[in-house]
Amino acid sequence: MTLNITLSSIIYLSFSSLPITACLITSYQYYKLRYRHAFFHAFGWFFIALWTIFWGLGNLFLSPPYIIMGHFALIPLAIFLVLLQDSIMRERIDPIKLILVSVIGTSVVFTAIAPGSTIYYIFPNGELALFPNQATIISLLIMICLAGSSYFYTMLKIFLNSPKTLKKFSLINLFAGFTSGIFPIIILISGLPWVIPGIFSIVLAIGALFCSIAWALEPRLGFVLPFKARRLTVIQTKSGSPLFTHVWAIKSKKVDDILFSGMLNAISSFVEETLESGNVQEVHLKQGILILRKSDEHPIVCVLVTDRSTRTLRDAFYSFANQFFQKFAKYATSAVNLKNFETATELVGNNFSFVPEYD
Repeated sequence: MTLNITLSSIIYLSFSSLPITACLITSYQYYKLRYRHAFFHAFGWFFIALWTIFWGLGNLFLSPPYIIMGHFALIPLAIFLVLLQDSIMRERIDPIKLILVSVIGTSVVFTAIAPGSTIYYIFPNGELALFPNQATIISLLIMICLAGSSYFYTMLKIFLNSPKTLKKFSLINLFAGFTSGIFPIIILISGLPWVIPGIFSIVLAIGALFCSIAWALEPRLGFVLPFKARRLTVIQTKSGSPLFTHVWAIKSKKVDDILFSGMLNAISSFVEETLESGNVQEVHLKQGILILRKSDEHPIVCVLVTDRSTRTLRDAFYSFANQFFQKFAKYATSAVNLKNFETATELVGNNFSFVPEYD
């Protein structure tokens, strides 16, 4: 068999190393931190790599089945990008977007397996390549527009809502979101893939790599949108006195100190009178949520103030509370020395390392 060694086949196969690297970086991040969005990111980069490899092999061997398998790889890619967006922005998955992607993906399958779905094409430089026909391109373009624009919108929101400490990394992430989300759409609509061999795979691969690097260097990017944690306070329920406080929303610290002191007494009374008969875990306010964790053996309650609650945030809070009870409960006597609780800052760092701080 004569191999069709062309610039496009070389670009596809060589640039597949970038999304493979991105997949490995993000997979390691998921293995280490168990963040749900890292799981979806890793699979997204995997299917980009798979698509690039299939198209490289398809052009190298001039084999339409490889090209068609490449089309199929873009369907789970679109699904995982939608799942990624929902994992970052909300607690639950939006079924409507999944249904929409599935319907579009079905149209991609039918157009891809139809007779004549793959055609021969000669680049301006004289190289021979395989391309999908017009019907397949339209169905692919619709799916790429939906997934790519959704992905870029998420990265843009992260950039706009990031605190100053994360702006540098969120800017890199925004560049990656544009490169792998919007730029491919522009390229397809402008017709550049029919002029510049392999350009579509180049921008996707570069975007995947930059995004994985940004999130590996700053994992807190994934927690800019789901919630904004403001304050963590541990209270002695008998006196209503705060034993330990950590503030993430630094700007509101002065105001909170004035208002929060009065609220602590109300919470302590509420805990003493109510939690004995029912384990209240969350109190929903108009513009926020109080998440509570009371010790069964000691007069201590931990209170987390946030605008929204997620499973990751709750799990971290419960872990902090249990560790605090175990380590510091012996100091929560009637004569409290607040210096005994200063090292609780280490527990905050261990359990809430993913929470961004806002100045």
